[in-house]
Amino acid sequence: MLLSPHQIAQTREHSLNNLLGVSSACLDASQRMSELLAVGSRANLNRSSRHIEVLSNGEFDLLADSIRLMWNDKTESSQFIEQFFEILGNTHKALIEAAEAQVRVFDEIVLASISRVSNFSPRETEIAFDAMRSSLEGAERTLHGMSNVAIQTVELAEQEIHQLSDSLADKSKITNKTPIKSLKKAEE
Repeated sequence: MLLSPHQIAQTREHSLNNLLGVSSACLDASQRMSELLAVGSRANLNRSSRHIEVLSNGEFDLLADSIRLMWNDKTESSQFIEQFFEILGNTHKALIEAAEAQVRVFDEIVLASISRVSNFSPRETEIAFDAMRSSLEGAERTLHGMSNVAIQTVELAEQEIHQLSDSLADKSKITNKTPIKSLKKAEE
């Protein structure tokens, strides 16, 4: 046997821990996404009930209320998009890290197998086993670098989404400060 029972048990434990990490990240993402959708739904229900009250009181100004509703929706949508992509980004980073950790577990198995086989092989094969080890270690370093770049790309995308949602929110604040009824009267 190339691996000892302890190495097999340790590999299994690491694999299960990686799977647990992926499952935890996905459960956390689904919980946060559910909360985000629930908050959005509650806000829409509250806005609808206020709108019904305004209609029942006869205080409805079609142009002003339509513009105000459009800008409020734009702000809430930008906040929703920002939070959505933050959840998605965090989950993506967790999956990248878990995949890298699982590859490391596989690499440990392969390196242990190479070490075990090299102990019982003729001296002439030592160069080939060293080349396999160095190739595997180089591939692991490359994977680590690629994982870091992927995580940085996700973080960059999160920052761009944050800037976009901030700019949308700022534009709606500027527009909301302008009294709509006075604009309507000024046009007449």
